[in-house]
Amino acid sequence: MVKVFTINIDMPTFDNIKRVHVELTDKCNAECPMCVRRVWGGVLRPVIQNIELNLDYFKLLDDDFISNVEYWMLCGVKGDPIACTELFEICEYLLSKNPQTEISIRTNGGFRSTDWWTQLGNLFVGTNCEVMFGIDGLEDTNHLYRKNVKWNKLWDNVMAYNSTGAKTSWQYLVFEHNQHQVDEAKVLASKYNINLFVQEPFGFAEQEGNKIQPINVYNREGEYIYNIWPANLEEERKGVLEPGEGIPNAGEVDNSIHWMDVNKGDYNVSCKIGNEADDLYIDGSGAIMPCCYLGASIGYDDDNQIQEIFRDLNSFIPSKTNTLSDILSNTFFTKTLLNGISGDLSTKPVYIGKCLETCGMCADSR
Repeated sequence: MVKVFTINIDMPTFDNIKRVHVELTDKCNAECPMCVRRVWGGVLRPVIQNIELNLDYFKLLDDDFISNVEYWMLCGVKGDPIACTELFEICEYLLSKNPQTEISIRTNGGFRSTDWWTQLGNLFVGTNCEVMFGIDGLEDTNHLYRKNVKWNKLWDNVMAYNSTGAKTSWQYLVFEHNQHQVDEAKVLASKYNINLFVQEPFGFAEQEGNKIQPINVYNREGEYIYNIWPANLEEERKGVLEPGEGIPNAGEVDNSIHWMDVNKGDYNVSCKIGNEADDLYIDGSGAIMPCCYLGASIGYDDDNQIQEIFRDLNSFIPSKTNTLSDILSNTFFTKTLLNGISGDLSTKPVYIGKCLETCGMCADSR
């Protein structure tokens, strides 16, 4: 039987990019256990460099490009955008180039002063822009997942921003420890005209016997302190994850990656760029990437293929001599990415492994 594969992707070009996801910084005040920034909320990973983008970076992107973008998602993969020193100035600049553009800031809200939040609200009021606060519970529960976020500071910031009339949203990840507070959160959100989105979190792995393992949470010294369970999980389905189990060693390479020896046609990759995902991703280093799935993998020792592809990271960073148009026309965007999606890379693995993990489906299971 001939295995059929398709490429479902509208490659980003200078003129067709409408939605951009930006990682402004890898700095953050929180220690969330499922964030790639720390090992289960504990020890800081060596990949974190405490870097950030500034206003001058955005001025390199070209006025025509910025004025054409309809949606900017300022959402951290390794950090929180509020920790970016020139965040306000960047938002002000983007709006000056396209007053109709939509800026969505995703944050835990536990950083900056109330004066700063009022200033941001005054900038956003009457525009298409919003701040979505990640608040997973109330005063006695939010810190269990949003570790190190102080409730009083967080809520003062929410109120300072919200008081301006700017669009305010609330993302509520529901766990066992906060599921009983959803109704109370709905009342609170309604009182202040906040858009509430209650969502199921990702990250709970399945175990044998239809069991679900918890998320273990660690302190900065790498010591286990407690665990977290998904909402509405029956007691008999609760598995076991012993403290310390699954904690990687620095520099450890995973040699068991399942896609190393697959062949062309074994997978059908339905790329999410321009469909379910944004058209472009900008890493905290300033590197231009097709998506956050690839961008977030840079710097981790357990993916040698990604490190080799992006070995010359500077060639993906805009400058006066390396424009955004130049980057989108380079060999990676015009050849390597397409070949990595279709299984036509000249060396093993024939696919880009990260593309298989996030957007691939085994051909035999279709």
